[in-house]
Amino acid sequence: MSAPLRPSHPAPTTSGHLVGGVVGSIVLGALVATFGTLVHRQWAPWMLVAALVATLAGGMWMRSWRGSVASAGYLVGWGVVSQVLAGGGPGGNVLIGAQPVGYVWLYGGIVAALAPLVLPRRWFEPRAEAGRVSGAP
Repeated sequence: MSAPLRPSHPAPTTSGHLVGGVVGSIVLGALVATFGTLVHRQWAPWMLVAALVATLAGGMWMRSWRGSVASAGYLVGWGVVSQVLAGGGPGGNVLIGAQPVGYVWLYGGIVAALAPLVLPRRWFEPRAEAGRVSGAP
């Protein structure tokens, strides 16, 4: 007899587990924002699309792995780093220019990072295989 179906990820049982998931999601959001900012103007529009897809994929991963709290941490990490990088540098140079591609990266990235938070919870919950009853062989 096989064991009953269990979630694909363990529920956070300690505060350290929860804090670790949130910190990891903030770091991932910051990394995705950094790399996306560096490549979004290369080979237009393909790298912009790839950066937006990576932003969405990171948010979906965090939501399915650790839930809404980690997804919100991902959004915070992405948003803070992208806004810091949108500012001018010491010599007046900018990484995200006031051009359509820059606006699409900033606003599209915010939508892509926010989307996993507003999607239904059932999309991220494990489900039993069709025709299989929990606990049945």
